[in-house]
Amino acid sequence: MYVENRGVKLFHAWLARETVNTLIRLRENIVRKFSKEFGLLEEEIITQARLQDVLVCAELEAESDALSKQSIDE
Repeated sequence: MYVENRGVKLFHAWLARETVNTLIRLRENIVRKFSKEFGLLEEEIITQARLQDVLVCAELEAESDALSKQSIDE
């Protein structure tokens, strides 16, 4: 039971990171498409989005590390 719970927690952390990464790529593709159509500043938009992504990924990494440490301590 202990190993299963730890595995499930780690899987959820991995899945959250992969979901965020997929959403990042999807958003960048959408930004590229619409920036070309509407003449928006593609690089500026993507740069701002990446800054937000770094913060989100850092939070996910911290949560994942905390879960890993917690499961090791148990």
